[in-house]
Amino acid sequence: MPQQPIQRLLVISGPGGIGKTTVYERFPSADFAPLRAALQIEDIHAWPLYTPHTLKQHAGQLPGEVVLHYEMTRLITRPGYQLTEFERDPALEVLGRASELSILTLWALPHIVARRLRGRLPLGSRIRQAFLPERRYNATRRLYAEPQAFKRLYLAWLEYCDSVNAHLHLVADISEDVPRLVPMAEFREALG
Repeated sequence: MPQQPIQRLLVISGPGGIGKTTVYERFPSADFAPLRAALQIEDIHAWPLYTPHTLKQHAGQLPGEVVLHYEMTRLITRPGYQLTEFERDPALEVLGRASELSILTLWALPHIVARRLRGRLPLGSRIRQAFLPERRYNATRRLYAEPQAFKRLYLAWLEYCDSVNAHLHLVADISEDVPRLVPMAEFREALG
């Protein structure tokens, strides 16, 4: 099936449990006004939200404006992949189809992300098992316990994003309830 181009694509990226869906849901709130202005998207809910799985199901029939919910840790347990081999992830091939590509990378300190993941999805929960299989859940939690590995994940993601020539790439610190846009140079420096 031919792959038609996408007019505008927004990738909301971050590791599992950071709050990608929450950001999408809360986007219309007043706290997100600076983010809406920076991304030049007023009504994000007019744009359908796809995960890599649902994107694959609808590949030939995507609308002109799309949001991709991309979990940066999705390769953590996939056989034959290294965690940071984003260029090999078939889910990201769609980036090349976008006339205008924007990337919103979400950041929070590893211990905050680990707490969110643990608190939202209790071990043994049927919902958590559907959301994140046991092996991937445990591997992701181990990653969050290693701040240097967490930073390397982000550095690899930034390098990948540089290679796809996005129209716009923003970083939002969502450690608190109100997102804070972080200048890219400041973010890169903080990662070391």
